[in-house]
Amino acid sequence: MPNSGAIPSGGLGCSLNDAEVDRVLDCAFAEDLPSIDMTAVATVPADARARAVIVAKEPLVVCGLTVAARACTRIDPGAQFAACAQ
Repeated sequence: MPNSGAIPSGGLGCSLNDAEVDRVLDCAFAEDLPSIDMTAVATVPADARARAVIVAKEPLVVCGLTVAARACTRIDPGAQFAACAQ
């Protein structure tokens, strides 16, 4: 099947359901979120918005996009996550 240029937002053969992904994310967040980055608190407004683009310079296989999207929306329910391939 030819590459259509877009990566589907879900499925991709992942056998974890939402509850299992949430348990893994809860563990990761419990480890990372309790620490406070004082520089960020002092310099970044609480209502600041950000945008990120990750670009690979070489061909690669990407795994975990569904989990990455869920992590973003768990931190900020208003976050938007789009994965694209060329």
